[in-house]
Amino acid sequence: MGPEPIVVFRHEPFPQLFVALSGYRVRMDSVARKMEMGPSLSLAVPDRSGNRRVNNGGQSMAESANPRFFDLVGNVRAMRRLKPDPVPMELIWKVLNAGVQAPSGQNTQPWRFVLVSDPTSKKWFADRYKQAIEKRSGLTRGASLRKKNPGRQLKALYYQIDHMHEVPYLLFVCGKCDWPFKVPEHERIGEGPPNYGAVYPCVQNILLACRALGLGAALTTMHQVFEDELRAYFQIPLDYGVVVTIPIGYPEGNFGPVTRRPAEDVTFFERWR
Repeated sequence: MGPEPIVVFRHEPFPQLFVALSGYRVRMDSVARKMEMGPSLSLAVPDRSGNRRVNNGGQSMAESANPRFFDLVGNVRAMRRLKPDPVPMELIWKVLNAGVQAPSGQNTQPWRFVLVSDPTSKKWFADRYKQAIEKRSGLTRGASLRKKNPGRQLKALYYQIDHMHEVPYLLFVCGKCDWPFKVPEHERIGEGPPNYGAVYPCVQNILLACRALGLGAALTTMHQVFEDELRAYFQIPLDYGVVVTIPIGYPEGNFGPVTRRPAEDVTFFERWR
């Protein structure tokens, strides 16, 4: 007789059952231990590449719900139209813990997060965000002056401006201030800028994790227009700067592929030419 199957319970984000035809024991991951067994059942065996697929040749439910990396990375569209529906904190912790897996020089991990769900605080930010866009872009000075037939991206921006205060969470990703190497010691007066190069990999992990969990997100840096006010309001210390703001929630629209120039069009070999 062959070996008894391993039974693996997972929550990614829905409880599912996988049966792999190897090993002799039952194991459960830490999330599934806390959950009741869901009704979804998927019997999967590994193919030659080690990927688990359902026996009937179709995709497993986990693969359908959570695209593989090369499908996922091309499907992380900026989602600015978000529902006000609450998002479980369990999912937010998954997102943030994905963020902190990012690399950083000497493993300094210079990121810090300020997660905002208080309605008054979100309204404070939304009002200043709207003023900043109106001041800098001139595109949205009052609803009556907006373009009558805006394109998809501009329409989504209008929605975000009007509904920013309704999103479940605002996430401020902050970075430790650190003078770049190119700035000589004698020119380093006061606090330097945040270490953007170390923080942006964390930001990208957060965006990928949101997409994997079915959450919408889109970063903005418009807070820079009123960062001194923002820092004071949210009591962010002077040795940290706010790198990006990310509204997070369930999307109103559908996810879809991004449109990008292929790498072959933007890559030079040996020298730029």
